[in-house]
Amino acid sequence: MRWTTPVARWRFSLLGAVSRAADGDAVTEEQRKRMLAKLEAVLLRDADSGVRSRAATVLGEVAPTTMLTTLWRCVLASEEARVQDKAWAAMLEIVGRSNSLPLLQEWDRTLTATKQGARRLQLLADTATRWSKRAETKALADSALEMLVKAHLDQGKWAGAFPIVRELLTRPVGEAEINQRLRWLLTIGEMALQDGNKAEVQRVVQEASAYLPKMGTMTEAFDKLSKQAEEK
Repeated sequence: MRWTTPVARWRFSLLGAVSRAADGDAVTEEQRKRMLAKLEAVLLRDADSGVRSRAATVLGEVAPTTMLTTLWRCVLASEEARVQDKAWAAMLEIVGRSNSLPLLQEWDRTLTATKQGARRLQLLADTATRWSKRAETKALADSALEMLVKAHLDQGKWAGAFPIVRELLTRPVGEAEINQRLRWLLTIGEMALQDGNKAEVQRVVQEASAYLPKMGTMTEAFDKLSKQAEEK
């Protein structure tokens, strides 16, 4: 990494010490707030992009969820790419450790509104993975996966949604949840048919067959989908 000045390198190293201090038990709440304010000022105003990117990383390690808006401004600003990338990575860290489904839903809406499709998929996938690895958040992980399915389908990326729905169908859930997941599976099959991928349509139908009742509108819809694929 190239430094604009020796002082910039010193400031970069100092941020590591700030990170350790802010995350320590000996620091009072007031001291932590002052440290976070200084980190925010470095992120927004330091002259060296390397120092700004390091500040973003440290904020990802220690900052509360209230810092997400500041980091998001950096992601969207006319910033150097490495600062934007570090700010975004910090956001993933903060949301991931928040254990908050409402917070994830809020940022899902924000990313949708700002047409950040790729980042929306990344946020949901990253959070689902993080939550699935911790006992206290495993139940939330499936909710994040459901949001990820919707995000894929919103963007027409049925191939990305398919394995997630298959995974969700294996979960021991109620009839309402199974029906919702079957509806997603039907949408995936219809999208695959529009793309002319008959083989994947039949895979969708086969996957659904294990969960469909013998009779009913959903069963009829999948039968119709299978016949349409055969006729094409």
